[in-house]
Amino acid sequence: MNENGYHMIMIINSKYERMILMESLLIMNNNIELHNISENISLDFLKPNESARIKEIQGGHTASKRLFELGLNRGSEVKMMKNDFGPIILYLSGHKLALGRGLAHKVIVER
Repeated sequence: MNENGYHMIMIINSKYERMILMESLLIMNNNIELHNISENISLDFLKPNESARIKEIQGGHTASKRLFELGLNRGSEVKMMKNDFGPIILYLSGHKLALGRGLAHKVIVER
């Protein structure tokens, strides 16, 4: 708990490889209030027509460079178009982009 009475809680569900970060859990007089709940997931877990913002790239130098060249940078807004089998297809800055699942798994997005 910090000086404002806030707690930081991180829940990791490895079965679905999702990480949910709950910020600002405030407990006062046995009442619980949640603020600023954000869900960080891998890009390949987005559903069709779902939008997200790129939070980070979890890859080596070569993968990070390749994703940067494709325009997948921290802060970029993406929209999933197809995510059923084969490569995923997403919209990025008004353009369609096909991305392999291995590379897509290295992109962490925030819903």
